[in-house]
Amino acid sequence: MFGLFKKLPFRDAELGQFVRFRGNWHGKMILGKECVPLVIAGNKNEPDSSVLALAKQIPYALRQPLIESTLFAHYEPYAEALAAGGCRCLPSPSCRSAGRRM
Repeated sequence: MFGLFKKLPFRDAELGQFVRFRGNWHGKMILGKECVPLVIAGNKNEPDSSVLALAKQIPYALRQPLIESTLFAHYEPYAEALAAGGCRCLPSPSCRSAGRRM
């Protein structure tokens, strides 16, 4: 009989399971190698959808500087070689207009 009033967990496809406790929805999020608590407001049936959407953006926002610096580090030697005239690795407008392939 007491199981009748038991709170059901909420499951999000990306963020996993949340359990309602003391008025908030409690879950976990993996950021890199760390598992951090994630507490989201909401009603008695589910977490607030706008807050869930923001939470889904957290991992990318934390990784964005690493992604940018890694891509730039990969691109930089090619850009330097192209500027020096010794590399034909990157497409340029003159190659496209002449119909040549890289």
